Amino acid sequence: MKRFVIAVDTALRLAKDAAHVHDTHHLVAPTLLRSQVLSHLYAAVRHGDLTKADAEVQLDCLRSLRIRLLGDRVLQGYAWNFAIKLDWEDTYRAEYIAVTQLQADGPPIFREYRPLGTDLPNVRLWEACPTEDAMISIWESNVELKIDDRVHVIRNAREAVAFLKKYWPDKRSANYATAWKVCLDAATGVVPDAEARSAFEAAAKEADILRQT
Repeated sequence: MKRFVIAVDTALRLAKDAAHVHDTHHLVAPTLLRSQVLSHLYAAVRHGDLTKADAEVQLDCLRSLRIRLLGDRVLQGYAWNFAIKLDWEDTYRAEYIAVTQLQADGPPIFREYRPLGTDLPNVRLWEACPTEDAMISIWESNVELKIDDRVHVIRNAREAVAFLKKYWPDKRSANYATAWKVCLDAATGVVPDAEARSAFEAAAKEADILRQT
C-alpha cells in the first residue's frame, strides 16, 4: 500500500469530481485539512461561486474518502521546527511537510503522481516516500555496521533512518529512540549531521553491531 499526503487543493479536486481512490492507496493529511476545506467551500458559497447544496455534496464526498488525519503533539513539534528552519510566518504548510516526514522512510519529497484506480487523470497527490534525487548531505565519515557477517555502510542521515527502521536488531533501547529522532531531524536539516552521526553510532555501539575499523 502506498501512502500519499494530500493538500487542500487535491482534496477539493477529489471532492468536486467525486473521485474514487484505489484501495491500495492510503491518503493522509494534517487535521488542518478539514478546516481548510470547510473554509474554502464556505468562501466559494459566500462569493456565489458554489451553492450550499453543492458544497455539502463535496463535503460528503470528502468524508467518504477515508483520509487519515493527524494532529498529535509529535506532528506539531515537527511542524514548528520546519517553520523555524524555513523562516515561514506560520506553520500551516509545515504541517503537511511534518505529516510527510512522519509517514515516510526518509526526508519528504513532493512530486506529481497520477495514481492508478482514480477517475481523474491529473489529480496531484503527494507521495510519502524517499527518492534518490533528494538533497543528500554526506557525513564526514561513514558508520560501518556488521550484522550476520554482512557489512552495512551508512553515509548520511537518510540512510541511517532507513536502516533504523528496517534492519535494527533491537528497537526498545533509549539510544535507538534518540538516534531515530535525531536522524529524522538531520535528514531535513533541523539538526546538524554531526549530531545525527554521533547518536547513530552510539546506538550501534549499544546494539553491538558497530564495526570497528
